[in-house]
Amino acid sequence: MNTALPTRSTFVTVVAWIFLMLSGFGLFISLLQNLMIHLLFPPEAFEEFARMPPPPGMPAGVGWIFGNIKAFFALMVLPVLLIFAASLGLLKRWEWGRKLFIAMMALSIVMNLVMLVFQGFMMVGLHGQFEALAQAAPEGQAPPDIGAFLIGISVFALVYSLGISAVQAWIIKRLVSAPIVAEFRAASAQA
Repeated sequence: MNTALPTRSTFVTVVAWIFLMLSGFGLFISLLQNLMIHLLFPPEAFEEFARMPPPPGMPAGVGWIFGNIKAFFALMVLPVLLIFAASLGLLKRWEWGRKLFIAMMALSIVMNLVMLVFQGFMMVGLHGQFEALAQAAPEGQAPPDIGAFLIGISVFALVYSLGISAVQAWIIKRLVSAPIVAEFRAASAQA
């Protein structure tokens, strides 16, 4: 009878540890943010913030965030917690951890692309606000044109989001490869 442990790939171990550390730190920061928002700020501040209309030209989602800032930050704990759990499952070679990790990477890719669109609307809104300020300012006191700056931020965000998405797609591709799937099946059979 062969009782040897299945071979554990370095790739899975390294990815699991990297995401355990990143998500652990992210979880710590998310919890601190929630503590800060719930304990340091008076409730009246959030009620006033919720009544404020979003700046002109901003997407409707900004209004929801303004109106539900506590819920927004509370919801931000969930994905970090799920990635932490998936990373732990990945490290332990649990099949559910591999599947959850793949799902979280795929969700992250989708969210990166959605946020690029959202950011595009935000940048258009910001540019419109600065143009309105420039037109309303007295002669010679107009704020500087930030169009080039906003374009630079947008290009950086595009490159960054596509780069991160490409790395996540590569991780997904490796995690669904036959050798990795076999490694997890062997680990499940061993348990």
